[in-house]
Amino acid sequence: MCNIEKCQGLPLVADMETSSMISCLGVKIEFEVEPKNISFEHILLYRKDFRILTLANKSLVPLIWHFLGVETIQDDFTVSDTEGLLMPLNKQEVRFDFSADEVKPYFKRQLKLEVFDEEGRGESLFTETITLSAEAIDVMVDVLFGNEGVDYIDFGKVKVGNEYQQPFQLRNKGKYDIVCKVEVEVPTETSVPRLDEMISVLPHTGTVVHGEKPFQMLLATSLTSDRPTEQRRCGYGWCVVRQLCTLQVS
Repeated sequence: MCNIEKCQGLPLVADMETSSMISCLGVKIEFEVEPKNISFEHILLYRKDFRILTLANKSLVPLIWHFLGVETIQDDFTVSDTEGLLMPLNKQEVRFDFSADEVKPYFKRQLKLEVFDEEGRGESLFTETITLSAEAIDVMVDVLFGNEGVDYIDFGKVKVGNEYQQPFQLRNKGKYDIVCKVEVEVPTETSVPRLDEMISVLPHTGTVVHGEKPFQMLLATSLTSDRPTEQRRCGYGWCVVRQLCTLQVS
């Protein structure tokens, strides 16, 4: 409202009144990170694995985020995203990859997550420390035969229809227990039919604990041929250990 009055000998005076609407919406910042500890446990040499970190903006306003210290983990891990804008009530997944390119003892690395308003002003609204841990290991298994310096099993002369057994051992020189499976593979050029059915491993699976105590196994044969025969290096054993690592054992 504006009232103007003219007074004798005085200049014009304006008496003005104004009004305006002021509103304010208060928002509570809610930001979640899951998980805070990313563990790759132990990964076999030359293998790769990944983990997912989930960022959740549970606020009603957009938020920007970024990692601090990415350069300190780049020799060990790769990160799909290092910063971003997260809209209200949305989630974002960040992928961490680890490659076991060389044997590495157990180690930890840390990243700091900072969250700001959409303009990136002032101090961070939310912070969290992300811990990453991993270990790159190798499988070291020795195959011990009956005679030192011999890398095969010799049954010698056997009688058709009788069963014969020869022992051998697996020694786990690694850091962790492994699960093994031994299978017999017969070359296609062998002259004895169904030779794979005549040779078996007892037991064919088992857990080989780490340490000096070897795992005892038996290679058994029972020939059913109707005529004398001679075979040299006729079968090969394959030891399949945890996480699909394979090695020839005889």
